[in-house]
Amino acid sequence: MPDDDQASTHFSASEVNLLIYHYLKESGFLHTCFTLRYEARLDDLPASHEPIVQPGQLLQYIHRGLLYTAAEKHVQSMQDAGTSYHTTDVTATLPKPDALVKPMRLSPPPSRPEKVEKHVSVSSQTPAWQSEPAPPARETGEATKRGSEWDVPPSEKRNRAEDPTRMSPTETRRTKSKTKKNGHARRTSEQSAKFTPAPTATKDPNATQLTGHTAEVFVSAWNPSVPGMLASGAGDATVRIWDMMSPDEAPAVCKHLPPTQAKNVSSVEWNSDGTLLASGSHDGILRLWTPQGDLHLVMSMHQGPIFGVHWNQKGTMLLTGGADGTAIVWDVGSGRTRQQISLHSNNVMDVQWLTGRSFEHVTHPNQALADALFATCSADATVHLCKLGEPKPIKTFARHTDEVNAIRFDPSQTLLASASDDANVHIWPLNLSGLATSTTSVAPNDTEPLHILRGHTQEVYALAWNNTGPGSSHPDKPRMLATASFDHTARIWNADTGACLHVIQGHEMSVFTLCFSPCARYLATGGIDHRVLITRVSDAHTVYSYTGGGSIMDLAWTQTPRTQLAVAQSDKQLVVLNLSTSLH
Repeated sequence: MPDDDQASTHFSASEVNLLIYHYLKESGFLHTCFTLRYEARLDDLPASHEPIVQPGQLLQYIHRGLLYTAAEKHVQSMQDAGTSYHTTDVTATLPKPDALVKPMRLSPPPSRPEKVEKHVSVSSQTPAWQSEPAPPARETGEATKRGSEWDVPPSEKRNRAEDPTRMSPTETRRTKSKTKKNGHARRTSEQSAKFTPAPTATKDPNATQLTGHTAEVFVSAWNPSVPGMLASGAGDATVRIWDMMSPDEAPAVCKHLPPTQAKNVSSVEWNSDGTLLASGSHDGILRLWTPQGDLHLVMSMHQGPIFGVHWNQKGTMLLTGGADGTAIVWDVGSGRTRQQISLHSNNVMDVQWLTGRSFEHVTHPNQALADALFATCSADATVHLCKLGEPKPIKTFARHTDEVNAIRFDPSQTLLASASDDANVHIWPLNLSGLATSTTSVAPNDTEPLHILRGHTQEVYALAWNNTGPGSSHPDKPRMLATASFDHTARIWNADTGACLHVIQGHEMSVFTLCFSPCARYLATGGIDHRVLITRVSDAHTVYSYTGGGSIMDLAWTQTPRTQLAVAQSDKQLVVLNLSTSLH
């Protein structure tokens, strides 16, 4: 690398990256320089191990370049004027290096983890989220898992104060980023509906409020091995890890980016033994954290917001999907990508492993094949069943007529349910016994759904399987599926027959999230009316209700004997409902 004693004026790209790295470190951008260091593989450069980069060296080179440019222009202007050149002071109007930035001396970076591979998407189509320039995202927490304002036209950004008949960005959070192929955000009927304020939040003796986030809390996840350990992700670009067994202790704060570059944390999930927490963000970066809140690994390859993050059963791989239209399988041990799949022409809204960690592990005749299967769904209205290592899907389900928002495998891992903006839910048979270990290409429309669940009148956003039926803890009960819709209702279905068992009508506005209790007796639903309803599955009777201070973004039951429900809210609060006595 050139210095004052060297005659060479040539820089390599790697040497420029090294100068930029040191500038970022000196300026306090620790996370950014950490990412650059491993993506650019700076540790592989011989120059990175030599003490040749002085503090502020990048600025010194920039300053010298400015001096040279100014002198060059001055000489040229003199020549154009036909006058002889006389040496003049061209530095008077140029800033000094210290005026540009004052470098800070920081401690050396942490020890290097495994290198992270950076690839370019091989998709032949431009992802939908890149199809049109979008206005800059407002990182104030008003956007969520599928609802940041990065793809919302300015005309749709009016809040309730400007027009009480319009829904605020929070209340229409998840439809904003589900773009049509022309790149414009679609406007749901919910946006034109008249807003009815929810009742004022009341103090609930069963509610424990966890404060600290400075923006909407979008997601939460209980540690499967450590009782009382809860992780939450929010629009303030942080994940917080709480210890409910020691409520007086401050949570571990996992910062994703400097506050000025905040991005929404859209997904969090623990691995099966609770030793690592994965978080996906709207900055397109996948991160791994320890239970103590230490950054374990950074993996960057998505070119847009990440919408889903899921571990495989063994905890050796991660599956992500995002707004760039791709799904990526990551090898956790090396931090490298196993495979990037660009099969969709629009946002990948959800991804799921067949043998994930949602239910008890099922033994398959060909377990190696089952462990390699995963599904993706997209705003292009298709669902793909894919096999790790194969470039094409094993099966494609293309019967929906609008965006597919969510997919879930049932406990027996023989059925796949998909929820769509076409107001229908499809249940697809997988027929794994008929799948060969090699690629089995199929035509897009050769698979018919086992059942089409009709009844909702507006978009179906979320779904969840109950822990019943084959492969579950309650195999003697029928398979049951719950769905949540923008028509203000949730429904419970018999997945064996396709019949609707119950309609839950206690919400006044869109239902965004739902989940069954581990005991399979209750269903919790939450919506933008600030309400959480806990319904008994057997008779659809509401046995408990809670009213929060904001829209309900996410719900998560504990897997321990203590009956607790985590409630993520748009008012920056994470609430834990202690229901051990209320539900028994």
